[in-house]
Amino acid sequence: MVSDDYSLCHHAVDVDHALRDIGRQVLLIQALHPRNTAEERERFFKRHALASPVFVYRELSYDPRELRARLRSVARRAGRIRSPWLRSVFRAKCRELALKLALVAARGTAEFLPYSMRLFPPPTRRMAHDAEVLACLPRHEEEKRLSAAQVEKVLRATIRDYRRQHRSFACRVKWVDSSLAEASISDAQLNVRKDAGYSERFLLMLQHHEIGVHLVTAQNGDRQPLNIFRGGLAGYDPTQEGLALFAEFRAGAITTNRLRVLGARVLAADLLCRGASFAEVYAALTAGLSLSADEAFSTCLRCFRGGGYTKDVIYQPGFLGVFNYWVQGGDLAILFVGKFPLSQVRHVKEALRQGLVKAPLFVPPMILDEGRLHAERTVFSLLRGRKRRRLTGFRELAREEARAEEQERDGALQAAPAS
Repeated sequence: MVSDDYSLCHHAVDVDHALRDIGRQVLLIQALHPRNTAEERERFFKRHALASPVFVYRELSYDPRELRARLRSVARRAGRIRSPWLRSVFRAKCRELALKLALVAARGTAEFLPYSMRLFPPPTRRMAHDAEVLACLPRHEEEKRLSAAQVEKVLRATIRDYRRQHRSFACRVKWVDSSLAEASISDAQLNVRKDAGYSERFLLMLQHHEIGVHLVTAQNGDRQPLNIFRGGLAGYDPTQEGLALFAEFRAGAITTNRLRVLGARVLAADLLCRGASFAEVYAALTAGLSLSADEAFSTCLRCFRGGGYTKDVIYQPGFLGVFNYWVQGGDLAILFVGKFPLSQVRHVKEALRQGLVKAPLFVPPMILDEGRLHAERTVFSLLRGRKRRRLTGFRELAREEARAEEQERDGALQAAPAS
């Protein structure tokens, strides 16, 4: 018998379709990609990296105010949904989309950063400390011996492996001239930035991070009765990126270079949130962390697009969250049902049991190798138990910082001279 907690009524279907139509228009990557990057980059270096770039953006194909009005109507309809869980899920998605629309409408203004910090909170003190450790790791030279043709050949073999699981798996490989990211997924297309050569690590990242997580979860989400599992439940980003990094880690694709970049991005976001300019963050990355000019500019570009975008903060806690979930015995396969945060795992499992959600059709090789997974988890569990220390996630880090700040206040009061 299906309980009302996980039942599907016509109100839920209507709201799901309405949010799908709105969500398909709110594409942050496209909206926040400057159209004058090359010109501003040249201008920045001509002025000896002293004047911050001024980016301009493409016109939107929609009116954010009109879509926010539609969202308010959808949110009211969500209140009629019978299932308490689905009602909560759809209301949360309405709030997240409304915040994203406000963010997009504020591009290039001082209002952009506060919206971004609501979507992706700034790093805690502990996160910034950990990021500094990562950013200061020694550089590892990688040979870029692979050509684009060699990379594409391996990627096509990877795609064929997924098609053996089911023939509906779809993926096109497209080589692009300009992109903020080295690689990205859009619909069923893997976009790879053109370069003179590619490393073995980069190829592994494409196979396991981009295809094995981002594309696989999207196509499994496409099979679900509810479209929201393709577009993503509210707050899914840290888990999605954390799972992608976890896949890289298990595939042996993470080197000190990758960790340096991830750490530098968090530190750049921390400086941004503290009021630093593009030029000031660039100087800190080159002088303080010894990043190359290209690395530092790319990091700053990701960080300052739109007016200050803090999404790069989520990778670190996202990875730790997924890693802890796995070490504690969490089922990795359930995370490939679609795109949702770890906080929803219990509900997704129950929805799967009651038939509201379907089991993933596609699963990456790391999930199929149960023996290796179990052995690695056992080793990490033993090591963690011996150290008597639990890796900390986002919430734990926030609580640690609050306790530290309280202790500092108490210390200051005790040290103050009596009047």
